[in-house]
Amino acid sequence: MKPLKLLLVTQANPYFTSSASGNRMRSILDGLAKQGVEIHIIITQGFRSFDEFKRYRWKGNISEITYRYTIFLLHSSLWMRRISGYILAPLLKNTNAKLLRKKIIDFDPQIIWVHQNLDVLDVYLLAKAHLNQQNYKLMIELNEFHDIGLVHATNSLQLTLSKRYSKTLLTKILPKADFLVIMTRHLLEYYRQYTDANRALFLHMPMTVDMERFQLKKDKKDRYIAYCGSSSFVKDGVDILIRSFAAISGKYPEIKLKIAAFMEADGSKMLALINELKMQGKIEYVGELKRDEIPDFIINAELLLLPRPDSKQAQGGFPTKLGEYLATGNPVCATTVGEIPDYLKDGESVYFAEPGSVDSFADSMDRALSDPKKAAQIGKNGKHIADCNFNMDIQTERLFSFLNEHAL
Repeated sequence: MKPLKLLLVTQANPYFTSSASGNRMRSILDGLAKQGVEIHIIITQGFRSFDEFKRYRWKGNISEITYRYTIFLLHSSLWMRRISGYILAPLLKNTNAKLLRKKIIDFDPQIIWVHQNLDVLDVYLLAKAHLNQQNYKLMIELNEFHDIGLVHATNSLQLTLSKRYSKTLLTKILPKADFLVIMTRHLLEYYRQYTDANRALFLHMPMTVDMERFQLKKDKKDRYIAYCGSSSFVKDGVDILIRSFAAISGKYPEIKLKIAAFMEADGSKMLALINELKMQGKIEYVGELKRDEIPDFIINAELLLLPRPDSKQAQGGFPTKLGEYLATGNPVCATTVGEIPDYLKDGESVYFAEPGSVDSFADSMDRALSDPKKAAQIGKNGKHIADCNFNMDIQTERLFSFLNEHAL
């Protein structure tokens, strides 16, 4: 039997970015590569920085996985991202599509995986329109609702692009999709209505985490609890986090809260709230961490925090960061949103809090910090849950079996 060949079309190199979607993509790719799948990555929107270009150049390989950048664009600053993303990338779509079409013909994959991004979908549709025949199965992995961009759009252009992404995904991609890999059951049932019942095959594949990445030795230099994510109040509840810690910090004067977050629209409000509550000496904003810095940061924390509010995004998605938290074996405080309670139980494998409640989240942190022995056991139990349900090797073996059965 010939080996399975998969062509991924994505806008950014998952081995350079530290985003949640990049980490999920990377864990899936690494897991499939371990199973012997031949993988090639087409990257359509250039480089996040000049450092990325120096490291990866135009093409090469990452272990057994090969890759190719199709165009040279730099996204190294806010204005460069806007110019490259909104002006240059659309002008270069035909070039991208031509190169993708050639790779499809030359590589001859059994599966093409398109990432959930408007530029990628446009490029794929342009390339497909000029193919004489389709000898592959189309796969898409979905981990959030298609209209989340409408909620987070900050200008009319972002709003227009978000609407067009939804329309393209629902009317042009999903009706022709053969394999849909969905992170939550809620999303799976939602997207089913947009697919061809005689064509589409679904796989529920929860979040994936590389457990080995978080098996570092602890090197505690100071006592702290940690949050790692974005600075968003609406999506991630960072305001709830700060107010909750302020409520109990007097009880634990030796413990700091360290926040590692990339700056979204609420970044300035986050810093202002820390000042308003006079918590500058107890809450430290450490900035956005690189991917390789995250394991050490969360492994050495005494408690890991996920104050996500209830929202449409929380109901449909599943926070990748939770799997990374659990993989450390440290205790975790989280809110009861989405499908998180399907896997974890309060007081056994996690400390749960009501979403949106300062008092409840403060109580969950207090319960963990006031009984370190019990917290250590809860952390171990949480790690066991992660190993059984979110382990990259287990989940990608399921995906490989699914693809191998239906693509060959």
